[in-house]
Amino acid sequence: MAVYSYTALDSAGRRVKGVIEGDTARAARTNLRAQALVPIELSPLELAPLASNASSSGGRSALNRVRAADYDLFCRLVGSLLEAGLELSAALQSAAKQASPRARPLYLAVHAEVQQGKSLSEALAASARSRSTLSLAALAAGERTGNIAQVLLAIADHAERRAELRSRVKMALVYPAVLSVVAIGVVTGLMAYVVPEVVRVFDGFQQELPLLTRVLVGLSDGLNDWGSALLLVVLAVFAGAPILAARADTRLAVDRLTMRLPIIANMRKTMQREQFLDTLAMLLGGGVPLVEALQGTAAVMTSEVMKASVLRIAREVESGRSLEASLEDAQLLSPVSLQLVAAGVEGARLEVMLARAANLEREQIKQRLALALALLEPAMIILMGGFVLLIVIAILLPVFELNRLVA
Repeated sequence: MAVYSYTALDSAGRRVKGVIEGDTARAARTNLRAQALVPIELSPLELAPLASNASSSGGRSALNRVRAADYDLFCRLVGSLLEAGLELSAALQSAAKQASPRARPLYLAVHAEVQQGKSLSEALAASARSRSTLSLAALAAGERTGNIAQVLLAIADHAERRAELRSRVKMALVYPAVLSVVAIGVVTGLMAYVVPEVVRVFDGFQQELPLLTRVLVGLSDGLNDWGSALLLVVLAVFAGAPILAARADTRLAVDRLTMRLPIIANMRKTMQREQFLDTLAMLLGGGVPLVEALQGTAAVMTSEVMKASVLRIAREVESGRSLEASLEDAQLLSPVSLQLVAAGVEGARLEVMLARAANLEREQIKQRLALALALLEPAMIILMGGFVLLIVIAILLPVFELNRLVA
């Protein structure tokens, strides 16, 4: 059974859009008329890569609107229904009824592919983003072992943890970023407009200004003279950053630099360890072989240094070396996480110990983010207040000097 995207008129003459199933286009139109809808436009809904915007057809654009969060909810709903005992086809149909209008094409299109004899992983693979490759690999392994429901729920849990951690990091950065922009704007406004007007009052006096005032005036003059050029440089840096980030050598150089910075390096390593442990646990829990799971985990690592280490570990494990020995030599994990991995290998429950180690690393990240945010907010306020205080003192010093001369 195929799936079609339609535009139709309802009984009130309003244009409505949606998706509908039918063996043929004619059958789909018949189904629309049975719902008191007059079809205007009907186009096949095909599974298409979400990253592709080349097609302008209604079916493809409908699927292109499906976001990663919709895929995560898809895994949650379908996995829960399968765990409750429903067949895959019935689970997809039931989940489609609860899905949002934006995500419903995904459910119906996957259902149509499953009805034609394809597996769930094959049906999803046609429309998966590159970031979903790991989930599809775990799902395919789950289909081979008969654990589809458990794997779907594990994929949803994994995506939820990643989304929560990203949200925490973003929230920790938003306030300092906004405060920094406000502080820079206030100081720039004072230096560019207020200081020149105030200092002009002292131009008629044949008296040398204090050192701090002269420094402030020099900075103000420099900002007025070179402010436009400085702004262009900043805009050029922001515009060129994505181009430089696309180069592998640039990413590697930046990654090596961040791995050496005193505070940032520790936080970044912890986040990379958590991502490694959590992703590897998800893949192994889905039944993916260890070497393939390591290679897949390396593909999603954002640190080029850590990615190279994980790929090296995968090669060593493939050649017959134990996982814990390779991890110990690579110094990839903390001592506690390494002990948990060793216990998991010895007790034949590696994915459980990996998940436990990932949870420990995740708790460390949350605590460090909370501490950093608690310290950064007052530090930014004190720094901004210090700049403003220096400007005020630099302006008042000549006034005090004049009062002393008059006295």
